[in-house]
Amino acid sequence: MGGEIQYLLAESNYRMNNYLEADSYFSAYLSGYPGGSYAEDALYKKAMSNLKQIQYTSIGFTGFRKTVPHDRDINPVRNSRLNFTQYITKYPEGVHSKEASDWIRVLWEKEGLHELEIASFYLKKKKRPEAALSRVNKILDADYPEDIKQKAREIAEAAKLKLVPEDTGKEEDTP
Repeated sequence: MGGEIQYLLAESNYRMNNYLEADSYFSAYLSGYPGGSYAEDALYKKAMSNLKQIQYTSIGFTGFRKTVPHDRDINPVRNSRLNFTQYITKYPEGVHSKEASDWIRVLWEKEGLHELEIASFYLKKKKRPEAALSRVNKILDADYPEDIKQKAREIAEAAKLKLVPEDTGKEEDTP
């Protein structure tokens, strides 16, 4: 009975858009009842609660839309992706597996965009091409979408050019 109450508290907070509390209750339910009858739904909604905490509504030309930012702290995006991945791993044929897979793809892309922005920042503002190269190498070694990898290659080329000492045009005295 305790597990059902825990789950119902989570579900009611989720439906009232209290995503932080819902996340906490879903976590508590999953911790206490990992094989419980509501475990699949709780794991998916825990991931969604995590995601909904970072989503914001933006106004566009065609109306309102929910947006997941990639220009802020990336940890909530990463945590959401990992929760969806955990859901897919545990329930590959689950009720929400299609949606979870779609969110994994979207959140993975957001993480890649975040890494690109940091690499660009190091290259332009901090003038630290070695740090930019380190970031883009992580992108190139991972399984990011091809458009993100292409931008990473462009940043890498620019960083490599900045690492090469510039030719001053003066000839050095040779003994």
